[in-house]
Amino acid sequence: MQARRRRSGFTLVEVLFASTLSALLVGGILGTFIAFSRLYRDGSERLCLLSRARYGIERLSSGSSAAEAIAVAQGGNALTVTIPATVLRSAVNATHSSLHVQTAEVFPPSGVVYIDDEAIAYGSAEPKTRRLSSCTRGYAGTTASQHDNRSIVHIRFTYYLDGTTIYFNAGGSPSPASDEPIVPSVEPTGAGGIFRILPGGQDGARNSRVQAAFRCYNDWNRNGTRDASEPSLDTAFEVFARNM
Repeated sequence: MQARRRRSGFTLVEVLFASTLSALLVGGILGTFIAFSRLYRDGSERLCLLSRARYGIERLSSGSSAAEAIAVAQGGNALTVTIPATVLRSAVNATHSSLHVQTAEVFPPSGVVYIDDEAIAYGSAEPKTRRLSSCTRGYAGTTASQHDNRSIVHIRFTYYLDGTTIYFNAGGSPSPASDEPIVPSVEPTGAGGIFRILPGGQDGARNSRVQAAFRCYNDWNRNGTRDASEPSLDTAFEVFARNM
């Protein structure tokens, strides 16, 4: 009797079993990859939010801590700090168009300084000659006055919310078109705006401190508002103005 020849290949059951097992393995690997991808994306988004919030805190606190005077306006969404920057090297009268200062390196190329009750707009800061030149005396409705040698020259910084971005202004006239954006995609966390002066009031007195509270979010939809699906991070800090 002739022995039957053994057939080569796989049976239908074996093929189906192998296919099912392969599909399960691929699905498991793909599911794990997707899960880790989401974790990585969420972690990256959180790190991005944390970095933006930390940068905003550093910028806001560095200016506020050096303030000699602080004020909050625009419903709590604008903080102005007055900082002593340098002193005069010589006295000036009400008509002088240049200010000789101890150092001019701390000033922007052009802007506004404050001596006593007078605001003075200058057109050029010259570090080598230690001079602020092309000055407009009695700027912004103030009165041009005489100032003694060693009078303190102040500068003012304004941090303000316009739309959903916190801006920094050092020139005396806040304008989002020319000012530096510090933190984009933010919103106040309360009804009183971003900034407050504690223990109370809008103008800072001795021993006052500045409180800032805002929410950073990732504007995935680019619609200028925070949607429920977009991750966010609430940020708050307080800082004493040490020169007050």
